[in-house]
Amino acid sequence: MPESGQALLFDIDGTLADTDALHVEAFNQIFAPRSQPFDRARAAKELMGFSNASIGERFLAGEPPERQAAIMSEKEEAFRKLASGKIQPLAGLMTLLDRADHAGIPMVAVTNAPRPNGRLRSRIPVPAFSRPPRRALPRSECGRR
Repeated sequence: MPESGQALLFDIDGTLADTDALHVEAFNQIFAPRSQPFDRARAAKELMGFSNASIGERFLAGEPPERQAAIMSEKEEAFRKLASGKIQPLAGLMTLLDRADHAGIPMVAVTNAPRPNGRLRSRIPVPAFSRPPRRALPRSECGRR
């Protein structure tokens, strides 16, 4: 059993699976018609790791906050459609999960993405996503100390 306070936290995008290309494609479906095309390098600098609210404020500044949120929801829906059945675990992930599970170390996935994206991982028929981490928490639901 692990010592008290030990756990593994995984960010879903980029740690459990390389989903950057799918996010870039989804952003381009929604943002390119608004004259905001992204390649992977630009997306890494200006999008990846940022919350949808901050992306909306930056790239949709002319829209009211409610419309920004709706557009960002469209982007996330586009991502989920693109990602369905395509996400694969990163190399070495299964070994790490097996070792941590065998050692009794609790595991949780955390994400900057909305809750439906976290649930997407559990619907994908890939062993890494049907076993630990057993929970996915949006960053908005994680407290700060």
